[in-house]
Amino acid sequence: MSQQQRPNSGILGVNSRKTQPNHPDFTGRIRLSPELIQSMAKQMAAGQDPEIEISGWKKAGQGGGFISISAKEKWVRPEGQATAPASRQAPPAQTPWSDDDDSPF
Repeated sequence: MSQQQRPNSGILGVNSRKTQPNHPDFTGRIRLSPELIQSMAKQMAAGQDPEIEISGWKKAGQGGGFISISAKEKWVRPEGQATAPASRQAPPAQTPWSDDDDSPF
């Protein structure tokens, strides 16, 4: 079964090549959309270090546990707004894969 990865999504799986304490515990990839990359380029053009928001969900697959991740533009609070809108306080759970295969790879 082939998997179609959604834009701005990816996975982190347990690093099976970890042999030293300073090696990462998890490794993975994320696919960024052209729109998100353009947003990051605008941040750089404004003299800022590019920044995005990421979210993660613990998942279980045939090969073991992994973390499903998604990325989106960094939310900036409009001037005069005291708190984040409800839509920014609790992002909905989502899976970045388009099929029902439990395998993270």
